[in-house]
Amino acid sequence: MTHNGGFCGEVSPDGKWLYYSVPTKGLWKMPPDGGEATQVLAPPLLPSQYGFGLAADGMFAIGTRQPEGYPVVFYSFDGGAPRTLTTLNRPALLFTTVSPDGRWFLYSSAGDPKYEIMQVDNFR
Repeated sequence: MTHNGGFCGEVSPDGKWLYYSVPTKGLWKMPPDGGEATQVLAPPLLPSQYGFGLAADGMFAIGTRQPEGYPVVFYSFDGGAPRTLTTLNRPALLFTTVSPDGRWFLYSSAGDPKYEIMQVDNFR
């Protein structure tokens, strides 16, 4: 992770991968004990280095601003097509995460000092 300038590392729920952001290079994964890194999302798909959270079956990411707002996109680990779950009216900032049971996506919002939570299990 440090060789590529990565940060915001998060281990997958199954413990097989370490996911991390690399500024201007998107989201990457590598085995947690070291090894070769693989790009998961290119920068246009993951505009914020902080805007992702892992669940057992996939990853949630905050997308690039669209006219209607900031899309929350689910990327399935089984290779299914990405799905936009909802759109936020302001960008998510730091510390996005998914609850251990995969039912909730937690994020902090710009312009609001509190965390916000979104139920996501009914979208998948």
